[in-house]
Amino acid sequence: ASGDVSIGSGTTTSSSTASSSGDLSLSSGASSHTAGSVSITSGSSSTKQGGAISMTVGRSTSGAGNSISLAAGASTNKDGGAISITGGASNVAVTGAVTVETAAGVAGSTDSGAMTIKTGATTATSASSSGSVSILSGDSKTDAGYVKVTSGSASNGRGGAIEMSV
Repeated sequence: ASGDVSIGSGTTTSSSTASSSGDLSLSSGASSHTAGSVSITSGSSSTKQGGAISMTVGRSTSGAGNSISLAAGASTNKDGGAISITGGASNVAVTGAVTVETAAGVAGSTDSGAMTIKTGATTATSASSSGSVSILSGDSKTDAGYVKVTSGSASNGRGGAIEMSV
């Protein structure tokens, strides 16, 4: 095995509200032409699994959990950057799935988190349009996948509704 590399900030064990562990920042420098990229890539394997990449926000025992934010670059005079999340390809088996979900409510919690999929509003000019939302299953030579829209059921109370409007 090749050597491990660990980069981290210091840990604090003080219960004082003024103490916190250090921040960790990984960035490329700014440029008037083309700024450098930041690439996080795990190793490949010819016989077993490639390395995984995991991003996890630390757990809190008394405060609120914090967030992970992915934001593509903005532009003042060209298109803004895109964000793409794609499951892994496979030459001989099923390609990787992509799941986006909020955490389930556990004992003592109230509700599970909401999920919103929407395009940004545009009010720049009367000729500008907001983006479309498409939910599609892929084409297939044999059986194409289906699109399923299901609201949640409730053991004590009213099940979720499905509302569509134009």
